[in-house]
Amino acid sequence: MPVQLIMIRHGETEWNQVGRWQGHQDVGLSDEGQRRIQQVASVTVGWGSQAEHIYSSDLSRAYRTARGLFPLQQSQIIRDARLREIHLGYWEGLTREEILEQDKDGFLSFDGKPEGPAPGGETFNQCKNRVREWWDESWPTWRDDDCIIVVGHGGSLRALLFALIPELPNPVRKHFTLENLGVSLIEVNASQHASVRRWNVRPEWIGRELIRC
Repeated sequence: MPVQLIMIRHGETEWNQVGRWQGHQDVGLSDEGQRRIQQVASVTVGWGSQAEHIYSSDLSRAYRTARGLFPLQQSQIIRDARLREIHLGYWEGLTREEILEQDKDGFLSFDGKPEGPAPGGETFNQCKNRVREWWDESWPTWRDDDCIIVVGHGGSLRALLFALIPELPNPVRKHFTLENLGVSLIEVNASQHASVRRWNVRPEWIGRELIRC
């Protein structure tokens, strides 16, 4: 039976509300983000009790989301810096409009090419390589039919998807967006062939028939 990977983006932050790019900045959850986590915890608490492993980015917005969604497993959550958001360098703290005004050519290169770097930060491919390193290190510790939960970020979770399905063409990267607390379900078989079963759905929409773990 395949490994079931459940990926969850962190809850809303103050910078999410105003459209500021966060990257490696350790921005806290907004009041609305915390309220929403408490609201859906009644759904996700059951997933945590049945999952074999729960991982989180080490940034507080992801880790606090994981602790809120899985309150009975807080001590079991494994934090890993390799699951951090893509490093956006000098653009961190700016809005998309501010970046376009200051560095339009750099933004278009970063947005359109996986090898295009954020100035002072990293490329999408570099982010993909570090999340792939985490995956390759973790994979041998899992068993067939394990349920793995990862709480991360829009960029790093998308990078993990592209690491698991390398044949995905780069132009479709823009279509794999994740809302705050968006849940994606991926199955990975013994030969590490991955298939997407759900992408960016609300926790309430995930039925027990999808959560085999």
